[in-house]
Amino acid sequence: MEDRFIKLTRQDVTTVISELANAKLTKLIAAREDEGDRFCFFYLEAEGTWYRFFNEMGILFWDTADPDPEEDLIDNEEYIDVIALGGMAKQSKIRRIEMRDAVLTLSFDPDYQIQIHEDPVNGGMTLVM
Repeated sequence: MEDRFIKLTRQDVTTVISELANAKLTKLIAAREDEGDRFCFFYLEAEGTWYRFFNEMGILFWDTADPDPEEDLIDNEEYIDVIALGGMAKQSKIRRIEMRDAVLTLSFDPDYQIQIHEDPVNGGMTLVM
């Protein structure tokens, strides 16, 4: 299948990223905020295109951007493979991506879901898989 480049930019409280429905997920990585379970932002690769996203103050920020380790990571930090972390099947199809009530929900076929919650008290975001 030929890569289908879809440039996306969102800055919304409530939105659906319908442009990526049925796209094949190839990578999903996160920059860990500390040694704990909080993350500062995520990158998703679908159909050969990278997207950077995060939740802040109940708003989803989503843009077309490649990972940049020199800019994103400090000291000995590294990206975390969210697909491996959640035991998710590689090459899953994206069913739906929706931001609602300060929670970003990423749904994949066959029947797998990841929720990204902002942590307003401690900062960063947490994963529910």
